Amino acid sequence: MKNIKTLLLSFLLVIISSIFLFGQERAIVGKILDGNTDLPLNNAQIKIKNSSVVTDSLGIFKIRASLGDTLKVFSVDHVDGLIIISSQSDLIIKLNHIQKTDDRVYSFVDESAEPKNGMRELFEQLGQHLVYPAEARRNAISGEVVLYIIIGREGEIQEMGIVKGIGFGCDEAALAALRASTVKWKPAIKDGKKVRSKLKLPLKFKI
Repeated sequence: MKNIKTLLLSFLLVIISSIFLFGQERAIVGKILDGNTDLPLNNAQIKIKNSSVVTDSLGIFKIRASLGDTLKVFSVDHVDGLIIISSQSDLIIKLNHIQKTDDRVYSFVDESAEPKNGMRELFEQLGQHLVYPAEARRNAISGEVVLYIIIGREGEIQEMGIVKGIGFGCDEAALAALRASTVKWKPAIKDGKKVRSKLKLPLKFKI
């Protein structure tokens, strides 16, 4: 019976101590690290209530806070962190990098974008859909229209336009034929990754 009373008393003391500590501010020391490399992040910002500090060159910060308070942590190019203070121990906080998407359009790549079934299918479809403009026929216009197309990372055509035209409705006819194509594309590869790329596509008009 005496042991049970002693255990209950100890338990109550722990609860009372916790309640007391939750209301008390103290100096919290912590360190902010890059989640991928474990290197310290300097100039990371730590906010709590109306206070704000930044980390030093070693990623270390010091701020006054109470148990149960929430720290907000910010660092350039990293995912923001929310940390609830649950103990009096020093903090080690790791922030993960924001995964950036490469939206650049490349002209020089390791593997060029191409139709999944080869260029022959593309030119067969373009031949089926290409209509020689009446105005061009009347004026005996022939020549080469050069189109450009931008292929996205998933193989979709994102943009198309004219690099060099010959007029008399031929430029518009070339674009219309390309838009009517149902060819599926494989994206370009650079440094082992799928990237957006720009291709030139010549279409000949000959009477």
